[in-house]
Amino acid sequence: MTATDDPPSLEHIADKATREWIYTWMKDPQAYAATATMPNYKLSDADASDISAFLMSSSTPHAGDSDAVLIPAAKNADPSAGASLYGESFCSSCHAVQNAAGNLVGGDIGPELTRIGNKVKPAWLQAWIENPHTYDANTLMPHYRFTPQQVATLTGYLANMSDSDYAANVHLDAATPSQIAHG
Repeated sequence: MTATDDPPSLEHIADKATREWIYTWMKDPQAYAATATMPNYKLSDADASDISAFLMSSSTPHAGDSDAVLIPAAKNADPSAGASLYGESFCSSCHAVQNAAGNLVGGDIGPELTRIGNKVKPAWLQAWIENPHTYDANTLMPHYRFTPQQVATLTGYLANMSDSDYAANVHLDAATPSQIAHG
């Protein structure tokens, strides 16, 4: 199976990502992840904005997401402990990241995690790490049964995997009904 055979559901996208991230992704998927298989449709700013507005307005909350509270330790997680847990859990067997030289290292079964902190909301990431099968019963990611401290450590580590320039200049106004309809 290739990544294009089974694209992710967008049913609960507002739980996972921001409208600004969706807009930036729609403009150039490969700028976010070198491994992105979605084509760059060369959308105008207005079209990308409208599509992001539509996707956010069409999103429905995932059961339990409104109750998700970020474990406080995740905000102050020790980066070295996170890197160790990432390694000890063999995350790189399935997930690639770009190293300092810009080369992808790691597996290609799961999504690239180079800028995961730009994409996902920390509370969503925490819930995914706690039990990915809650969101996707068919995911290949195992349920590791991490302790709450391990979840917080890994959440903090992954949330810090980001690029401060990615989507930094994207500021979208509240969506209008006509934007949503056009999207």
